[in-house]
Amino acid sequence: MKSLMKACVLSMAMLMLMCGAAGADEFKAQGSALVAGIDHRYVSVLDFYATSLRLSNITGEPVQCKVTVFNHNGEDITSYGHVLTGGSSDLQVILGGTGTFDIPPYSSRIYELKSSTLKQSVTGYAIVEWTSDNSKLRKALIGVITRLRVRPADASTSQTERDINNGQPF
Repeated sequence: MKSLMKACVLSMAMLMLMCGAAGADEFKAQGSALVAGIDHRYVSVLDFYATSLRLSNITGEPVQCKVTVFNHNGEDITSYGHVLTGGSSDLQVILGGTGTFDIPPYSSRIYELKSSTLKQSVTGYAIVEWTSDNSKLRKALIGVITRLRVRPADASTSQTERDINNGQPF
C-alpha cells in the first residue's frame, strides 16, 4: 500500500512538472488588439485580394509579436502568412508559415496572407498580441489593415487601409 501511494505521489508530481513545462512556452501578451475584416479573396493567380497587417513598434525596446488569423469557420490559418520587411519597392520575406516574429525598436513589419499559398477565399478576423522583456511596457504597437486587389490581366490594382485599434497604440 505504501509503495502504491509513493507511485501515485510520484505520478502526480511528474504530471504537474509536465504541465508546468508546457505552460512555459505560452505567449504571455502584454498588449493585444482584435482586427476585424480579414478578407482574402482568391479567384486565380491573376485575380485576388490580399490582406496584410502593417505593424510598427513605437518604443525603444524590441518586442515579440504574435498574429493569429481565423477564417470564417474559426480555424487558425496563420500558417498561410508571411512576415515581410522593407519598403514598397524592396519588400523581403523574412519568415513564412508563422505569425510569431520580432519587431526591433522603432521598426515596422508586415504580416501578409499570401495568395500563392492560400488558394481559397477567406473572411475572418485576427488577434495581434505583443510581449517584451521590459515588463513595465504597456503600449508598443500601432498598425493598419490593408486590403489590396490585384488584377494583372487588366493592369488594375486598388488598395484600402484602415487603422487597427482606431489608430491608438496598444
